[in-house]
Amino acid sequence: MFGFGGGPDYDNPADDAMPYLEAIPGTVTPYYNPYINLGKGAARVSAPVYYQQITDPQGYYNDMMSGYQTSDAYKYNQQQAMAQQQAAANAGGFTGTSYDQANQAATTQGLLAQDQQRYYNNVTGAQQQGLNAGMHYFDTGYQASNTLAQMLGQNLAAEAGLQYQGTAFEDQLQAQQRQSRNSLLGTTLGVGFGYGNSRNNSYYQPYEPYDSGSSISGYSNHY
Repeated sequence: MFGFGGGPDYDNPADDAMPYLEAIPGTVTPYYNPYINLGKGAARVSAPVYYQQITDPQGYYNDMMSGYQTSDAYKYNQQQAMAQQQAAANAGGFTGTSYDQANQAATTQGLLAQDQQRYYNNVTGAQQQGLNAGMHYFDTGYQASNTLAQMLGQNLAAEAGLQYQGTAFEDQLQAQQRQSRNSLLGTTLGVGFGYGNSRNNSYYQPYEPYDSGSSISGYSNHY
């Protein structure tokens, strides 16, 4: 696994896993972006409406009624009501009097107010349907954005964890490498010292030539 004097020969598991984690953002983001963009668009449209309703309700009402025109239903009802009142005035003998004119004005005003209210309800109802749909897009976009953010956050956390594990793995291998080198060096030095000490042993003393003038066991070496 280690070469003496060289670096460790290994595959870091964190390095092998990292490309897969790094591919996640680019893989999943396109699936969420359409809903996120729809939510952003819905917010741009609905926010000014809600803001005007809160801060300027009269201006909002005027804007809603700016396109109002009397409806055909109003015109028909107004003609029918006027004909009935005219008949009643003729029968009562007060046609053209202030009382008759006041009744006609009140009837006309009442029918007009009803027609305007129907128009306002129809316009704001259609608008509310659009706002509801927009809020659905907004909620969907928010959910998509939130899910994507959580997924990317978890992905970054996983990458950080792998990076930490990979660094710890490298540190451990380097420590093992140093320990292996030190152990090998100690063994080498130990063999060297052992050989040096053994040379001082009598077994390894240099040979001394035989002295012919000496005697062994009290006998002379001379015949």
